[in-house]
Amino acid sequence: FPVLRLDAEAARGLLQGRTLALAGAQPGAKVRAYGPDGFLGLAQWQDDGRLAACRLIATGSPGKDASA
Repeated sequence: FPVLRLDAEAARGLLQGRTLALAGAQPGAKVRAYGPDGFLGLAQWQDDGRLAACRLIATGSPGKDASA
């Protein structure tokens, strides 16, 4: 899949489950999404031209307690 590099704001939105309106949409195409901190996961262009997450990779630090 082709690489799509996202800025911090777009990466955060994708990780929060939002769809993104970005230039260069190719409806139906899947991409490897990268943010400033690295690989986020796979995303797919929707028919309406927005990008939606398909499979995201956990990016939290191992062993960190989320309640701390």
